[in-house]
Amino acid sequence: MKTGNRVKLFGVLLIGLFVLLLEPIKVNAASLEDLINSVKSGEGVVYNPVSESVLTNEGSLEFVESLESKINNIDYENVPNEILKEAYIETRSSESYALEKEVNLPLIQPKASSVPTTTKYLENGESYTSDQFSGSGWRYSGVKFRFRDWQSNPYFAVKATKDSFYFHITVVGRYVVPKDGAYLWYPARLDEPGSTTVLTGYFSTYNPINGARYYIY
Repeated sequence: MKTGNRVKLFGVLLIGLFVLLLEPIKVNAASLEDLINSVKSGEGVVYNPVSESVLTNEGSLEFVESLESKINNIDYENVPNEILKEAYIETRSSESYALEKEVNLPLIQPKASSVPTTTKYLENGESYTSDQFSGSGWRYSGVKFRFRDWQSNPYFAVKATKDSFYFHITVVGRYVVPKDGAYLWYPARLDEPGSTTVLTGYFSTYNPINGARYYIY
């Protein structure tokens, strides 16, 4: 972990003088098929909102197997929420680990930038890579990310290179995106009875290592 003037965010796995993003490009909440392929290739792991933990590679494969056993001939883009929920419940006891939500931060927190207020909708199926981070103090993504079409694309994935980040998800909380980890797959909306809340998130990091980047897919 970062010590002294530096807080090292940690976890496994879901973003200086400048906090820069590439010029906006369109990206999308990902499809269930994207999640399945990512897990099977060993490039992604799944966050289980029922157990509030990250499934390991093995646990994520169990989740995928549970989904595939239920989907059969159903179109990936039209899988009912009930099936997704059943798969989460069935794998709530699978091998997993907790996400670090909070760390002890220094009392003095110089902030050369602030939490973004501009919202960027994610669409058209492209991934987004941030510009390189550098500098000291807190650094934030330039926009908040939101998902326009979560009905047919119910997931999104985040990861980071060179340094770890926080991904702050409205309503849900603040989670760690570990450096150099696999893509971490989250639901793109709250899966609660009657809920239509579409999730919005932004990235932050403290005293970033020069060249650190986040990715969202």
